[in-house]
Amino acid sequence: MSFRSKDQRLNEAAQAGNVDALYELIWEDAYLLDQIDQVPFVDTPLHIAASMGHINFALEIMRLKPSFARKQNQYGFSPLHLALQKQNQYVLSGEDLLQKKQTQMVLRLIDVDRNLVRVQGREGVTPLHYVAEKGNVDLLCKLLAACPESITEVTIRKETALHVAAKNDQLEAVECMLGWLRYVDMEDILNWTDDEGNTLLHITISKNNKTPMDMVEEHLGGKPEFKEVTRMVRKAGGRQGSSLPDGDIAGYLKQGLTWRRNVILFLYRLSQHITDENRSALLVVAVLIATATFQAALTPADDLQGNKSTGTPNSIATNGSHSPSTSASASAWAY
Repeated sequence: MSFRSKDQRLNEAAQAGNVDALYELIWEDAYLLDQIDQVPFVDTPLHIAASMGHINFALEIMRLKPSFARKQNQYGFSPLHLALQKQNQYVLSGEDLLQKKQTQMVLRLIDVDRNLVRVQGREGVTPLHYVAEKGNVDLLCKLLAACPESITEVTIRKETALHVAAKNDQLEAVECMLGWLRYVDMEDILNWTDDEGNTLLHITISKNNKTPMDMVEEHLGGKPEFKEVTRMVRKAGGRQGSSLPDGDIAGYLKQGLTWRRNVILFLYRLSQHITDENRSALLVVAVLIATATFQAALTPADDLQGNKSTGTPNSIATNGSHSPSTSASASAWAY
């Protein structure tokens, strides 16, 4: 019989989800888990079990050693990161049963500790960033509900989950988070910039290198939806950037929600019947409508009629190094 170290046997127990084998090893060496915890970067038994979908084993390890849940392995990933990566693999491969099991793993982990949603891994990417990048809207909403504060976390590039979703053309994920910001009263995040000074709106425009109306006309022109989308953009108060006041967007949606809900519902339904290429145009429109409505709410009535206004909205300070954008990009509003 070949000799196997206790570490090897522990890894095998984690891979098999064998709780009895775990306790046999603990009986042999009560400090076994403590020794693993002393290693700064390591695949713990929790990392292995989370990736393999062994829920009971993972929860037992997490109960015995809560610190494992926040530890990064040699690649910079926490157990929750690995669980999400495996879940996404099953989504792509169409393995529904394994996908559901792995999704359950994710949800059980955050049931135990909701703040795992905001644990930063490699390059500052949190589980929320990862789910936003992949566009898994159902899971995204559940992570936000579990830990609302996670939407404030940024990567080493100062990217919020909104930035990440926009850069990956995840329209529905952006819409989900736009609605979430309203309900948790954190709309000022729309003004946060990444390390290149880009807000959410800047990203959606720069990815296409065209103005919003250019995008609408190019992708929807001549189609039944064109007139309705154009009407929504106009109704949102979109004007040239030079006519927009400096300031933040924290006053948005102090007016009713009914019209905005209708806008999001319309865009969602429309997105189900268009190509990926046209979906990019809708992403621009969705962000444009939200930002235009924010800015329109800040514009004095006299200013809308072309009269000068002496008042300037105050910027709301954000935490840490995040700075609200002082004005919307002129190119973004050049109709």
